[in-house]
Amino acid sequence: MNEDEYIKRIGKTIQSLRNQKGIKQIELATLIGIEDSALRRIESGRTNPTIKTLFKISEALETSVEFLLLEDDEERLYLETMRNMKADLKNRMPTPINWEKSKSK
Repeated sequence: MNEDEYIKRIGKTIQSLRNQKGIKQIELATLIGIEDSALRRIESGRTNPTIKTLFKISEALETSVEFLLLEDDEERLYLETMRNMKADLKNRMPTPINWEKSKSK
């Protein structure tokens, strides 16, 4: 994949996530503080977004910059699966026991 194809891929990923979340282009642009025309150029792959802009987009779409930069759907699915598993394990972990308190009972 060359540089131009990679930039287009990032734009398609952003557009896909935005659509999945039911957010209009103008809403996302306003939320991250850029013109909607700038977001259109990013999503169509006609401009190379800055890291700062990618960070703002990732925050607004509740994902990570890393997720936006991954090259294919399989890598994104793997990353999302691992994050979900980590969150699930964290939620299942028992609350640490205060042994000193439990001994006095």
